[in-house]
Amino acid sequence: MKKIFAVVLTLAASFVVNNNLVAQTATQAPAAAQGRVVGAVTVVDQAGGKLTIKTDSGELITVLTNDKSSVLRLPAGETSAQNATKISLGDIAVGDRLFARGTNSADGKLIDARQVVVTGGAVASAQPPAQQGQREDFRQRGLNGRITAVDAAKKEITIQARSREGATPVVVAVSDTTKLFKYAPDSMNIKDASRSSFADLKVGDQLRALGERSADGARFTAAEVIAGSTTRTAGQVVAVNAAKNEITLKNGQGQNITVAIGQRSALRRVTPEMAAQFEANRPRPEQRGQGQADHGGVCPGC
Repeated sequence: MKKIFAVVLTLAASFVVNNNLVAQTATQAPAAAQGRVVGAVTVVDQAGGKLTIKTDSGELITVLTNDKSSVLRLPAGETSAQNATKISLGDIAVGDRLFARGTNSADGKLIDARQVVVTGGAVASAQPPAQQGQREDFRQRGLNGRITAVDAAKKEITIQARSREGATPVVVAVSDTTKLFKYAPDSMNIKDASRSSFADLKVGDQLRALGERSADGARFTAAEVIAGSTTRTAGQVVAVNAAKNEITLKNGQGQNITVAIGQRSALRRVTPEMAAQFEANRPRPEQRGQGQADHGGVCPGC
């Protein structure tokens, strides 16, 4: 009888220890990491309920929303969430700055958001003060256009500059102190540009410069130049390949053109009215100058 009783006590003790281990394991199981992210919107996927933002450190993070997510806009100058208004993903535009909180994925590349707050009412108001200062500096001292001639001996570039008065030729003088950059293949953002040289400049390149313009406007002394080959195209979407991040367009000449969407590509949805305006302003073949790699598109802000 004593042996049987001892065995029963041993089994009971084992059962208690195992139960304690199970309870301890359940207690110590790590909870899902909660976090928050802040950045500028680079992609809006309204159908998929997703946003892609670029943080100030340059990291790309996917913000996932669902029916229970709270999506709000905080007017410029406001700091209290009580003054925020409810919006939908369709009200968010590329360039908007937002704050999101929720559950982070293990790799930190995705956040399942329970709250998304867009700060400011427009892209310009959402930009950091430093970026707003850069934009103002370009308005005062900037120049852009397409290169039509390059004189290596004089270190001068002739561009067809765009202004409210129309396109006019301007000679851009480059010195040894001029900072030269070239656009990244998949980005028109100067933050993604790399250092370049005068030898890299080519006829047909799109150019932006900071510097001083002569009184008559015919010459420009550049302190900073960024240039690169750009192709503009427009047309009707005839196919979407989500797996390859590609879309196929049929342009005005009936040609099919494949457009690859990279991580740094900026996607924007325009209204039907704006699309009609783009089409009305689209240069016709007989209006395009030689050397322009333009397939009929319009590049707002280029």
